[in-house]
Amino acid sequence: MEQYHYGAIHPFLPDPSSKPTFLASETWRVSEKKSYPKNELVDDYDYMEMKPPYRGHPWLLISDDHYELLKTPMGKYDQNRGSDPIAFSPAWKSWAIGAQQQYSLLYNLEQNKIQRYFFGRNIRYPENSSKPNASAVILGDGKGPGGEQTYDTGFNRYNLNFVAVWGSDIRDQLPIADDDEQDITADIPRRIGRPFLIDTRAVVGHFSFFTQQDGITKSDLLDRWRAFANEAVCKPDNLKKPWDLMCDGFRAEGGLGR
Repeated sequence: MEQYHYGAIHPFLPDPSSKPTFLASETWRVSEKKSYPKNELVDDYDYMEMKPPYRGHPWLLISDDHYELLKTPMGKYDQNRGSDPIAFSPAWKSWAIGAQQQYSLLYNLEQNKIQRYFFGRNIRYPENSSKPNASAVILGDGKGPGGEQTYDTGFNRYNLNFVAVWGSDIRDQLPIADDDEQDITADIPRRIGRPFLIDTRAVVGHFSFFTQQDGITKSDLLDRWRAFANEAVCKPDNLKKPWDLMCDGFRAEGGLGR
């Protein structure tokens, strides 16, 4: 949730129609969809009970005004986080929060503003602080960007989605506990006196936790990422096809409305 407070999250809500009004996404760009209709905004709803309106639905940007975040799932969660630790919080459970994060990432990519995620700072640790064992250390050539935008998780448990560790660190701490996330992000760092760090310049789009899968797979996110890959990554002879025809009821003009 740290990214929420650094301008990386935008106010999105799912298409308010109950039936398809768009083709399954042939574009990944947020700006090529209409805005969320202001007359459909509702202040009082339970984001944990949100249901996907239909299979293949898009999320629409309300506006660029971050005040509108208060009307979105992430805004509602931020205002009342409850007592659950972050690893088991609504941010882990809610498919709507996961979807809002993904559409925000697409919007940041479109605006070429990926630096909104670089909220880390230059953290200097004492020279005598614990380090990897000598066999694991590879000295840099001095040409790299360094660690000036790291985030120290403070020996708290964090969701373990994309991580790089020294193999020797794992070897020296075997056996890893059955709850490997707790062990790698919190217990082992406490035991060896070395915090678990996040390089905030390494931006990875985590699609969903199993707790979010049923809802988020009913969005058009996979088609959006497919369209992004076709434009930015895939070779012309290896483009990925959208799945429009697999979505019953889609049509380009007129939509089906409610």
